[in-house]
Amino acid sequence: MNRLAAFADAGFDPALLRRAAEATAESVFRLVHWRSVLDRAAAEREDLATPGHGLLVRMLRDKEAQAVERLFRLLALQYRGEDFKGIYRGLRAADARARASSRELLENLLPPPLRGPVLAIVEEAPDGARLARAGELYLPAALDYDEVLGLILDRGGESLRCVAAHHVGELGRVALRPRLERLRDSEASFFLARVVERALAAFPPGLSGLARA
Repeated sequence: MNRLAAFADAGFDPALLRRAAEATAESVFRLVHWRSVLDRAAAEREDLATPGHGLLVRMLRDKEAQAVERLFRLLALQYRGEDFKGIYRGLRAADARARASSRELLENLLPPPLRGPVLAIVEEAPDGARLARAGELYLPAALDYDEVLGLILDRGGESLRCVAAHHVGELGRVALRPRLERLRDSEASFFLARVVERALAAFPPGLSGLARA
């Protein structure tokens, strides 16, 4: 799982690895939080369940899975003598007993304060229950649909920003127009700038701060 860990003489700063693991776990919870808000809103309002919404949710799930794998790579570097590759594989196994065994190993291996959040990340539970166990690592604020889209436009990677910008235009969310304009006027890549321009062009001319009916 982690080729770096194969080099026994490689030196890693334990404090730096711990901070990196905490930051990665926090990013997992952030992605879960954003996705859960989008999922819940689309379940309540069919007009939000567009193709753009579906793609954005799938991408957030993919980003979450990538962050979890990155977290286990960092844990493998922190605890060189432990089989985190096997634990990670066990958590992804089809057999429920294998998944439960891996969670039990994690509980025994990890010390606080990281133990609780990591167990919450791999727990087979609804998103809300997982977020509630994040502790001080991530405190989910109350967010609505537009706020999550705005956060993705401000803080997401390029691919997430592209899909979020498309979805904003798809929905006609003119309240998010200033976010798109700031993104367009920033040092955005050519591809992202084109997506933002198309989203802005989808708004009715002359409207500002209002959502399309």
